[in-house]
Amino acid sequence: NIKEGLKQVYKNDGLKGLFRGNSMSLIKSTPDSAIKFYVFEKTKYLLRKGRHTEELPQSQLFLAGAVGGVVANITIFPLDVIKTRMSAAPKGTYNGIMDTAIKVYGERGFKSFYKGLQASICCTIPNAGLNLSIYELLKRIFSGKSCKDNANLLTTPTIMFIGGLSAMFSSTILYPFQTIQSR
Repeated sequence: NIKEGLKQVYKNDGLKGLFRGNSMSLIKSTPDSAIKFYVFEKTKYLLRKGRHTEELPQSQLFLAGAVGGVVANITIFPLDVIKTRMSAAPKGTYNGIMDTAIKVYGERGFKSFYKGLQASICCTIPNAGLNLSIYELLKRIFSGKSCKDNANLLTTPTIMFIGGLSAMFSSTILYPFQTIQSR
């Protein structure tokens, strides 16, 4: 359980062990979200071209979200490998981000940074697709409008709530796949 896991990590590595890999996680998460949302918005724009309505059906929003998630996943995956290695390895295995990257590269070259990508993409497609399509649906529901810029009609706390709610919903539905990916 979580409590025992925390105790074990603290016992073996101290307080610092609980945060091993956190800096890499922070370095990874910002471009991951930026790429995902950028590609999502560009894909929505391309899907809207030639349409007479601003609103896309949920299936196309799901597709746009999945495309955004996959592009971000492929781009950021090497950072995820480094983060996972740093946080899961016994104390003393790696000495920082660069040391981890060099040792991972030394295993099988550039291929080492993409080990597990296929499983990750299999999880990313439904997760990003569901998360971002639910996000768009909730923006429509909360704003009461179906327009391209309905986010401008909502307050920042509402947008944050909607983002959190859509992430919670998709993560809960798809958690069994995350378990399989992790194992």
